[in-house]
Formats: sequence, structure tokens, C-alpha cells
Amino acid sequence: MILALTEEQAIEIRKTGLSVIQFKYCIKNGISIAVYNLRQFLIAAKSAFEKMGKLFKRVRDVIDDIRYFFETVQDRLGYPVSRRYNFVKILGNIGYRKHDVWVATRTYLPRSNC
Repeated sequence: MILALTEEQAIEIRKTGLSVIQFKYCIKNGISIAVYNLRQFLIAAKSAFEKMGKLFKRVRDVIDDIRYFFETVQDRLGYPVSRRYNFVKILGNIGYRKHDVWVATRTYLPRSNC
């Protein structure tokens, strides 16, 4: 299907915020411009939330690594350490890698299944 548009029509289409190609796509598939814009917004929002989730996960991992470092320093200096680190230390003495055990024993809040 070929849609020939004049330059004046193209200028009016661009004023709506769409390119001419996007406008033709909407016409070809019978999609309302508002629905098309809403879909594009939802796709962008979903992408932003996924990136924020990855960012928060990295921040949580960095904070967890810092806590692990301080727990290790406290243990070497003889200060009392947390119960979690005592468990990690016991498994580390058995032969497990302490940092992997530290990450594996990270506590999460339980979900409510009500």
C-alpha cells in the first residue's frame, strides 16, 4: 500500500510528534495515534523499570560486598560479628568460598501469599 502525502501534510503530521513513517504504520494497521503513543510510552516505561531494577540490584550487591568487607575486618580485629557471618565463617572453614556463601545467605523478606 502506497500513501502519497504532500509536504504540508507531512509538516502537520510531524507537529503531532510522529514521523511520517510512524503515521503510515498506524494508518496501515488501523491503529489510533493515541493508542500507538500509549504503547510506545508503556514500552519506554517498562524498559526504564527494568533498568532501575538492575541498578537497584547492583547497588544492593555493592552494599552487601561492603558489609562483607566490614564483617571480615571485624572478625580479624576480634570484634563480635553477626550470626550470619559466624555461619559463613564456619562454612568457609569447611572449604566453601566465603563470599559465595555470604551472597547465598542474603536474607529476603517473605512474600505474603494471602
